[in-house]
Amino acid sequence: MHRWGEHKRDNERGAALLLAIAVVALLTITVSEFFFSAEVDSRMARNSVHSLQASLLARSGIAIGEALLAKDEDPVTDSFLEEWCPAQAREGMACQIEDGAGLVQIPEGMRLRVEIWDESAKINVNLTRPQNQNEWRLGNMAADPRSAPQRYQSWLFALGRVLQARGIGEDLILALDQYWSQLYEVYFGPLSPAGSGSGAAATPTPPSLAATPGATPPPLTTLYFSSLDELVAVNGFLRSSDLPRIRSVVTAIGWPFQAQINANTASREVLQAIIGDSEVVETLIAERQNQPLTAATVVTMLNSSGTLQDPQYRNSRVMVGARSNVFWIRASAVVNIDPVTGMGGVSRSAEMVVRREPRPVQQGAGTLHRWKLTRLYWQKSGGAILFRPDPGDSGEASGERSSDVRF
Repeated sequence: MHRWGEHKRDNERGAALLLAIAVVALLTITVSEFFFSAEVDSRMARNSVHSLQASLLARSGIAIGEALLAKDEDPVTDSFLEEWCPAQAREGMACQIEDGAGLVQIPEGMRLRVEIWDESAKINVNLTRPQNQNEWRLGNMAADPRSAPQRYQSWLFALGRVLQARGIGEDLILALDQYWSQLYEVYFGPLSPAGSGSGAAATPTPPSLAATPGATPPPLTTLYFSSLDELVAVNGFLRSSDLPRIRSVVTAIGWPFQAQINANTASREVLQAIIGDSEVVETLIAERQNQPLTAATVVTMLNSSGTLQDPQYRNSRVMVGARSNVFWIRASAVVNIDPVTGMGGVSRSAEMVVRREPRPVQQGAGTLHRWKLTRLYWQKSGGAILFRPDPGDSGEASGERSSDVRF
């Protein structure tokens, strides 16, 4: 009896030990899970804070770009030598501002890079469109448009030369020209057979849309591309794989169109495609390094060009100016960078397209010039686009590393 009682007490002690071990194990698991969840929540909170910081810093970069554009004190010319493009930050055809360039204080462990692209330095595909019915009619009258091109045809030929330089193919502009003609036929009605190359005056038939009861032709100002991506929809023109190769030299600025490219900021490639005289192009590039070119100076230089005798370049003087009105601002920010390796962190990017117009302001006895900035497009994205390595030196500028900008 005594032995049986001792055996029973031993069993009870064993059960209690097992129960205690189970309770301790459960408590350990519970506490571990609690600490794990707390650590996960803490990291998520830190990442959320860093993400917000990166987004706000990128937006600050956009604000820096806008502030620089608004600081410009010259309403007559726009150049890389002006306030909106700090001299020490210029790189290629984009103005780069590193870590605020002394304009703002960037906190330790953060990086900010801002680029300002002058969209007025690129060939606008919307200028390859006839600007009115008469220009379209005259453009279809000539048997050989290159013998006496209309202004829109000169832009079309310049675009073709840029495409040829980028290895895409100059003949593709025929598809774009046909696209515009089809749109105008819908708007104004088809041209009479006399305008098909005989040299006789072409007379449009009555507008087909207007002939439909209750139908009103859309205004001409709505007939344009709002982004380069839309060019892919033109049958026989560009492919999606072609777009990254032309983004640094071709744009799609919407209405109202600026009818000139800026000689102060345009690349050698674009200037050569429009002017056609290498000597004049090099003179323009050399002169603009010292001081901004004025419109009068540009015309004087172009008048010395022998290519003006070539009908294909006869419109050069009205295609090149010294002003810009649309800019593309891009910013990339990185926060929480590893202090040892200088790498890692959370990054965000933002981009904005603005139209800048002078606005005279009366003050006392004089008139001051201020700028009106109109935001045309805004986008934010993950990653530090501007901190990625350049894809190469084969004409692929840094502006080709992100999605297209819509205007």
